[in-house]
Amino acid sequence: MVSLLDGEMVVDFADLALQEQRMLRRAKDELVGSHHPYSKSGHSVASVVWVILPDDRSRYYACTNFEVRPRSGACAEDAAIFMTHAAHRTEYAQAICVIDENGDGSPTEEVPYPCPVSRGAIAELAQLSGLREDFPVILSTTNFDKVVKTTIGILLPHAFDYP
Repeated sequence: MVSLLDGEMVVDFADLALQEQRMLRRAKDELVGSHHPYSKSGHSVASVVWVILPDDRSRYYACTNFEVRPRSGACAEDAAIFMTHAAHRTEYAQAICVIDENGDGSPTEEVPYPCPVSRGAIAELAQLSGLREDFPVILSTTNFDKVVKTTIGILLPHAFDYP
């Protein structure tokens, strides 16, 4: 079991905003597309970036992890961010979520925390969106039994302390 960092909160799925619930449901639906034949854990991971356009329409950019030989590829978080960037929507990003599933298809019991490289990508997205350290990161087990709300400022302290 991972200990919560100061400032992180475990929340009930039902208490999330409607857009946050949609993000997580979309991420869960995406898990089927995960490509992870080379990882030791065999986890399927999906991530969604939620944006609000200037006309108040919400958009969701979703992707899964994609592994290639030798031990590289793209984390789901990075891929969802790249999709958001390719659509020229980074400045409208509001939040990102991450969800995973065990390699055998069974639900997870702990939330998936982004790797250090993905935390850097999320920080860059947070910078471009203007939300910086307050950019929301929502992490969930497969069946939404445990949902953690945090921010990139908590996950990657001092990421914005540069000239």
